[in-house]
Amino acid sequence: MKSDICPYLFVYGTLRRGGGRDLLDLIGVSPKFLGSATAAGRLYDLGSYPGMCEPSSPGERVAGELYQLGDVLTALPRVDAYEDQGCHPEDGALFRRCLRDVELDGGARREAWAYLYQGETAQGQHIVSGDYFKRRA
Repeated sequence: MKSDICPYLFVYGTLRRGGGRDLLDLIGVSPKFLGSATAAGRLYDLGSYPGMCEPSSPGERVAGELYQLGDVLTALPRVDAYEDQGCHPEDGALFRRCLRDVELDGGARREAWAYLYQGETAQGQHIVSGDYFKRRA
């Protein structure tokens, strides 16, 4: 699959259903919900939103949802803007979009876009469960 047209998006925080920000409103085209999923990563509570970083140990997973985007070339720039996406930490952007291996609850795997946090985590709190919603509950 060409990485620039990957149609899948993994969300783990405010863009999840019930997370406070509606993905449909953000991208303007209805995404197809594929199910609950996880991706390798370490999750931090950063106050009003979470940030997923590279895992610190094997087996660390972040819980989220997987969507298939209808119009990738329109949707991704809108999500990039929402996520304050940049390629490098020196850009000053909080997140960078990258491809991750995502596993759906049923075991199926997809390569999907995800946003990795590239700021300081010292002020954040590690979410051991890997699930932002469980942390907030």
